[in-house]
Amino acid sequence: MRKLLFICLFFALCTTGFSQIQFGFRAGLGTTDISPTDLTLFSQDGREALGLAIDDAKFNIFGGFLVRIMLDDFFIQPELVFSSNGVDYSVDDLSSPGNVITTVRKERYQYLDIPVMVGYKTGFLRLMLGLEGHVFLNSTSDLFDFENYDQNFDAFTLGWQGGLGVDISKIMIDLRFQGNFTKFGTHIRFAGQEYQFDDSPSRLMLSVGFLL
Repeated sequence: MRKLLFICLFFALCTTGFSQIQFGFRAGLGTTDISPTDLTLFSQDGREALGLAIDDAKFNIFGGFLVRIMLDDFFIQPELVFSSNGVDYSVDDLSSPGNVITTVRKERYQYLDIPVMVGYKTGFLRLMLGLEGHVFLNSTSDLFDFENYDQNFDAFTLGWQGGLGVDISKIMIDLRFQGNFTKFGTHIRFAGQEYQFDDSPSRLMLSVGFLL
């Protein structure tokens, strides 16, 4: 992803005389969709310890900056976006058979997203598609209340975005779909074992921006 971004910026510099470069910013909200599969976490001696299920996937809040490089009717648009996400887990404490205790635990995490969009603009309408890198920044989780729980987020993961946008003067309105190439929950570790859900998270994102 970083190589692709550098190539796009280098190409922009080489074509400055034939293109229009605009700077801007955008912010918005996104829904998060994760299939509600369950996980069973086991203790070191192989006994069932915790049952983990997604209770609620929170709205994704994001905002950041962009550079739009116009090449006739086509454009390249690298972006730098701060993204905050959250999930509520329904947790069953299975350590005492016959006395299962269920609680809801919250987890929040932040990423620096780097989408590089390529698109076509006709009139006020834009069509776009691109790859997106996710740089992990920070996380907080109530699951640390359970002994033997740990996290190991990947420092960098990849995804993609596609959608359409409308330009009204210098105002941008974008509707995009975001997908990921990694499954949700790969950061979950319990008693030294790694876990993950069966589905990759996806989002429908609506944003409003402004070109300077």
